[in-house]
Amino acid sequence: DHWQFTHVLGYRFARDENGSDASIRLALASWSDAHLKDMLTPDKAVQTESQVARCLEHVGALLRADFDQTLWLPLANEVLYDVSERLTVLGRLGRVAAALAEVELWLNQAPLAEQRPTGWLRERSVVFNKQGDVRRAQGDHTGALKAFQAAMIASEKLVVIDPSNAVWRHDLSMSLNNVGNMRQALGDPAGARDAFLASLNAVETLVANDPSNVLWQRDLSSCRNSIGQLRCEMHDAVGALVDFRVAARIVHALAANDPSNKGWQRDLSVCQCNIARAFRMHGDLPNALFALRAAKEVAEELAASDPSNATWQHDLSSVLGCVAQVLEQQSEQVQALEYAEKSLQIGERLAALDQSNATWQNDVKFTREMVARLKTASD
Repeated sequence: DHWQFTHVLGYRFARDENGSDASIRLALASWSDAHLKDMLTPDKAVQTESQVARCLEHVGALLRADFDQTLWLPLANEVLYDVSERLTVLGRLGRVAAALAEVELWLNQAPLAEQRPTGWLRERSVVFNKQGDVRRAQGDHTGALKAFQAAMIASEKLVVIDPSNAVWRHDLSMSLNNVGNMRQALGDPAGARDAFLASLNAVETLVANDPSNVLWQRDLSSCRNSIGQLRCEMHDAVGALVDFRVAARIVHALAANDPSNKGWQRDLSVCQCNIARAFRMHGDLPNALFALRAAKEVAEELAASDPSNATWQHDLSSVLGCVAQVLEQQSEQVQALEYAEKSLQIGERLAALDQSNATWQNDVKFTREMVARLKTASD
């Protein structure tokens, strides 16, 4: 595949330094997009790691040469949405960050901003939110908060421009929810509560205006889960359980209407894990274990359906670890060890995949300690 490098390098020296030919850029963009997506298919993703990095370098060079921003639909849009999403699923945070950085540079060129009423504000908000997701996973909560706040500011400007635009209101709600999550992680419960309530208010307005919109319903579930998590941090197990159950009812309805939607299935598993957390805080271990077993069943099905999906693999590892914790609390060390070792096996594989993912590294550290503790107790 080294001809790719010589082809791009040759064009770099052969082209007019005052610009680049639009037709050649378009052809290269179409090829790069198709080639990159082909390499990111589940059956090729592991074997093509170095080629993916090389192709992303080509994509970045091409976007930087796109001085008049003609490559939004053929390339920049695809990298921002489909490519970054697939890289996230594969657990490649470093590659996601690199891809988003190239799109951000392309947006910063902004020669067409004057020709669009909203400029590239919406696209910028998406970039900021995705960058916040990466920084959060890497353990940089301060950097994640900064990115989510930038997304929130961009969305606020859009809502002022057109208060009737439901998509922009949705974007603002999700940015507020993200800001709340980071304020909570940084030890600011009051700031988190204010952000969560503002997010909930925005979502409830959307749902009231269009109750049939499944995305707004899912957002409502997400808001309730976030508020429930905050209640857990404030040791309000009863209040948290109420919020988690409201979130679960919404997701159950979505999943019942569309059983084939794996996103809804994952949300079901997350809701059951949240409910289990509230039960554990309340000291109700049997109900906590019951909820976790329901979550485990869904997580196992998703993980088996796509072994390359790092998100689903991590979900399964987390659920198994939670089951082990409850069993340990019930003094069932042998069973607890079995689940903890299964969790660790998956977690170590993920941790080796991306050293920059602080969430995965911390989970592995915690699970190793639990396994060691349970082995000692079993002996």
